[in-house]
Amino acid sequence: MLIQQTNNEDLWSSYSYCMCNFQFGIYACRLLTVALHGTGSTLWAKALLSEQTCLRIIWIVGNTLNSTLLEKSIDFLLTVINNEEVSNVLLQPWIKLGLLNLVVNLLSCEMSNLDDENKPNRTSFLDPVLCLVEALSTIDCGLETIFPNEELCHLVCRVIKLPEKYEYTSSCVSAVVIIANLLLDGKHIASQLSQDPEFLQGLLETIPFVSDDLQARDALWCILETLLVQTEEREISISSLHHIVSLFTEKSSFIMDDLDGHYMEYSNPLDGSNTGAVVRTLLRIACIMDEWYARKNEKIEETANIVDSDAKVRRLLHYCSKYSSMLSSPNVQE
Repeated sequence: MLIQQTNNEDLWSSYSYCMCNFQFGIYACRLLTVALHGTGSTLWAKALLSEQTCLRIIWIVGNTLNSTLLEKSIDFLLTVINNEEVSNVLLQPWIKLGLLNLVVNLLSCEMSNLDDENKPNRTSFLDPVLCLVEALSTIDCGLETIFPNEELCHLVCRVIKLPEKYEYTSSCVSAVVIIANLLLDGKHIASQLSQDPEFLQGLLETIPFVSDDLQARDALWCILETLLVQTEEREISISSLHHIVSLFTEKSSFIMDDLDGHYMEYSNPLDGSNTGAVVRTLLRIACIMDEWYARKNEKIEETANIVDSDAKVRRLLHYCSKYSSMLSSPNVQE
């Protein structure tokens, strides 16, 4: 233990040395990542507990401009978070010293770089940073406690709204899981997101990218269910109703392809999918469509939102009825 503590203090003994000698910093991160995967991981974790060492690690991760050092630093942080024994030792002390602000700042920086045309060739760390956020979102103390401000939600929602989603497939998958976890502990967030048409559009466009990932697909359907419950709890203006129906009909192919793609799974009650969320979402979509039919002749000011195809509405209604009935059968897990 004494040797480990001495080695750790040596590794992080100087801000300037680590920052100036990138190879040394990379070596330190690699060494500690390997050590925390080994049988003596708890001892290594305890050796990292000193406040001075923790602050230096956090500072280096947040300030390095070297892409390789940043990559290895993020790998190291992920190792700490994903190893239960290690995280039990280090996570709370690191949170108190600014780990969460560090992660939010890293994500903010990555999102800003996406908008910066002067950095077209810069290596993107959006995927690993979102993996960090996703890992933190699964810990027991709850995301609302961990991230008390709304900046994180705003940043992750920007990922869902990215127009070129095929370039950021993994990021979109992580973002969906994070938002689902955020909604578990932050009900006020659901109300805000339910009134954001751009987010709903981005979420529907993300369906093809999560279709093959059971966890992310379940998360997306849970988000849709939560948002549509919010629309049920408030009075919707006719213009808003037209806009919601327009979005669902415009993106209906994503919904129908996803349902058809998982058709065989629905007959297997052991497939582990969250069919209850799918059923409730489909039933709510059907209710919205029915309400639109009842009110579609009402006068609206924004004529641009008028749905241009009754046929699309009827087809989506057919799918909602077909699959909600199928998934509600006794042989399907709720």
